[in-house]
Order: sequence, then structure tokens, then C-alpha cells
Amino acid sequence: MRILFIIGQVALGGIETYSLRMCRELHRRGHKLDIWFVKPGGDPALLREFERVAEVRFLSRWLPVPFLPFAPAVPADCDLVFTTGRLSLIFGALALRSPHCPPLVAGVFSQWEYSGVADDYKSRLSHQILDQIGLGNVVFCTEGCRVFHAPTLGPDIASSIVSPLLIQLPDHAPERRPARPEGTPLRIVSIGSFTPFKTYNFTLPSTIADLRASGIPVEWTIYGDGVEAPRIQQAIAQAGVGDCIHLAGKLDYARFAEVVGRADLYIGAGTTLIEASALGVPSLVALDDNPEPTTPGFFADRTGTFTSDWADDDHPIPFKDAIAAFADLSEEARQSLADRSMARAQSYSIDGAEREIQRMIANAKPSCARLGILDRVQYSLGVVREVARVAMGKGAYRVR
Repeated sequence: MRILFIIGQVALGGIETYSLRMCRELHRRGHKLDIWFVKPGGDPALLREFERVAEVRFLSRWLPVPFLPFAPAVPADCDLVFTTGRLSLIFGALALRSPHCPPLVAGVFSQWEYSGVADDYKSRLSHQILDQIGLGNVVFCTEGCRVFHAPTLGPDIASSIVSPLLIQLPDHAPERRPARPEGTPLRIVSIGSFTPFKTYNFTLPSTIADLRASGIPVEWTIYGDGVEAPRIQQAIAQAGVGDCIHLAGKLDYARFAEVVGRADLYIGAGTTLIEASALGVPSLVALDDNPEPTTPGFFADRTGTFTSDWADDDHPIPFKDAIAAFADLSEEARQSLADRSMARAQSYSIDGAEREIQRMIANAKPSCARLGILDRVQYSLGVVREVARVAMGKGAYRVR
């Protein structure tokens, strides 16, 4: 098979690391991979990893996004075009050329990606493309993400599929951790981009302060960067916990296992919950866009394909209570939770990458989605407006 992945940018996030893991496994199995990044620049280390397993191309070398709505043709022997967001879906459609039109698939990794009102150029054009390719060509990363989109996309959403966020499981079972000496801080780690919907970054500092006031020593190390960094710094300062919460900057993805493996507890969202659990690190779920410092519990106890998206049967409890209860566990109980965490992660093995790609191809239909002249003009005008928004400090158009 030959698969084309179209990705927004070379950034250390869940979409990019998922795509890299898929490409590595498919490359290992002898398949040919192409990666197109819509935006220029990005993380050099991550780019090198992509270049080891795929032919890499940038659709824009200098501008933040391509100004002209044109794309090179999809390779003639391509079996699937997998896109990872609104902008990449637009360029996937622009790359299709009759008569060779392999299935164009819209991968959905955010519960807000296509669920909102189409009031900017990326949303309007991407919804237009979805109408053309059909919802059988839509792939959700979790069941919760699909449920969230149902009111907007309608009953035909049942024809879409859910393909789980596959990870590379450790080659060997992690060694049993030694008992934590009494009185030493509980080591908590989080990894993720600083975006508005990852609200635990803003609400947890006060929880850490409350835990410390109740006599539970805690150290929380946060890896990541993004537009919300100042807000996180402000929350830490207001809670007076700058001595026990550390903003450690971006993490080289190759060091994920090393860094997380030393933690007593992981708190986070999305794929990182699965990866941390696979290392035997109990992982508390931080729900997306949750205004309260609460959690539905450990990923080990999640059902189906739900990660940090809301499930109907969620009954969140305060993070303070969950962390305090964890700190009070015996070593035997803590090891049992670690074992359950590793067992829960087994169903997400990257060994299923080829199977999942074949499911996507079988479920999707070939479609030469078209964007006409007026659509292309709308695109370029939208880019100009977006650049102006950024220049005025209003930020780019975002789904959330």
C-alpha cells in the first residue's frame, strides 16, 4: 500500500506523534509513506523521525499557511489520503486529480474539529468537502469524539468508524518500582500542548496548593508549550506553588518513556494517557474543556475508546480527592493499579496499524472532491483575513 498523510505542521502533539507511530509501523511492514506538512518549520527532531520512514514535503516554505489554493497531485499509486484537520482536508481535496481519486479520509482528533458553526474559511470549505466525500470517509479517534459531532453532522455519522489512538507498547514490562520513602513528594508529570481546552493546566495549581496544605507533599512537572503558557504561569503564581510546580518546556518525544517512567502518577489527556499507562504509571484523566478541577478517574478504568473526552456515565470527582486517595494506597494496591494500567493499554498496540488502515480503505469510498474557482478565491481571501487577525493580536482561526 501507499498512504499519504497530510498534517498541519511539525509540532510535538497528539496528532503528529500518532501519525509518526503509524508511519513507523507501516514502513516496517513494507508500505510506502508520504507526508505533506501544510505549514512550514516546526520541531527539527520530530521532522528527522518522519524523514526516516516517509517521503516528506512542505506545501508552504515561507508563509504561515499556503496563500494559493493549489496542491501537487496525489501520487498515482496512492491507496489512501489521510488528513488530520480542516486545513489538511482542504489540501487533500485540492490534491485529487481525476481519474485517480483514492479515498480522501478526514481523521478527527478533536471533538470541536467539525462540530461548530462554519464561520471561517477553513470551516466552511472543510464542511463543503465533507458533504462531497460522505461520512463513511470520516474516522474518529474516540467514540466520545464521534458522539460530540453527531448533532452537527447528523444521523449518517453512524457510517463513520472509530479507529483508536494506537501506541508503541514497551518491549519489556517495566520493572517494579521501589517503595517511595515516607515523606518524599509524590511525583506527578503531565505532557501536552498549552491550549485553551486543556483546562487542567489552569485549575490544578490550586489543587496542588490544597494538597500541600493538607500535608500531602507533591511535585508536579509540566512539559509543553503554547499560547496559554502565560495563563498557566499566572495560575501557579496565584496559588503560591511555584516551588513545587515546574514548567519544564518542550519534551523530546524520544524521552517520553524515560521521563514519564520515573513518575508516581501521570495526569493528562489524549494519547499520553495510553502511553503513560503502558509504562505502568497510573494515569488520571484530565477531561477536555472541563472548567472544574475534577477527574472521572484513572484511564485504567475507562471503557471503550474514551480517553479524555466526556462519556455519558462520567461522574467526576475532585482531583484533590483522587490524588489524596492515590497517595494513601499501599504499595501492593499501587502495584495492582499499575498492572491494570498496563493491561488496559494492550488493546492500543501499534501492531494493529495495518489493520486499521485497511478498515479505513474498506469503509471509505473513492471521491474526487472539488473546490471551484469561487471556493479557491474564498480560501485566499480567508488567508489574508487570518494573517490580518494575527497581526492585530486576535490570533488565528481555531476550532476551540
